[in-house]
Amino acid sequence: MPTSATTFKVPVVPEPTFEDADHYYWSTSVKDSLTQLSTVVSSLDEENAGTYGMIYTQNGSTPQTGIGGTPELLTGFATDGLASGTTPSAADDKITVSKAGVYLVLAQISFSGTVTTEFNLHIHKTGTTTNFGTHRVLGTGGDVGSCSTMGIVSLAAGDDVSIYVNSDGSSDSITVVDGQLILFRIA
Repeated sequence: MPTSATTFKVPVVPEPTFEDADHYYWSTSVKDSLTQLSTVVSSLDEENAGTYGMIYTQNGSTPQTGIGGTPELLTGFATDGLASGTTPSAADDKITVSKAGVYLVLAQISFSGTVTTEFNLHIHKTGTTTNFGTHRVLGTGGDVGSCSTMGIVSLAAGDDVSIYVNSDGSSDSITVVDGQLILFRIA
């Protein structure tokens, strides 16, 4: 079993293989990568691997308006996903953890919005920004942009994780078309 000092090599190869407990090889398939990520997390610490949560939306069409330079909670999540040891709340656009620990946070958002606008999305921990984020500039007319971010965040019991958004404009709109926010406890 890998220890906390283990270094993982993650090259991209056509098919997934596992050489030994210290070297995991990932395929280019998203499904395979998520399956392998779950395997890696499980092998790190089996006690922690059972704590996870997810909120998502699929084919969303409700715009969030009035976005400007001040970050605000990204709304538009519609469904609570699978969970164990967390409380997903798509209605509140966040996931709350029940158990303190170190969590891997994954976020992917496909969205449309105000044309030629730069949108910034960041992972927030109980309303406070983390160092993990991404940005995307939408093109002209009908563009649906996709962006993702991930990070490892230390959370206390009762903390929540959400995505905040701001733009380079003053009154922009964004519509989450598809998106996922996922947590895995890793330690």
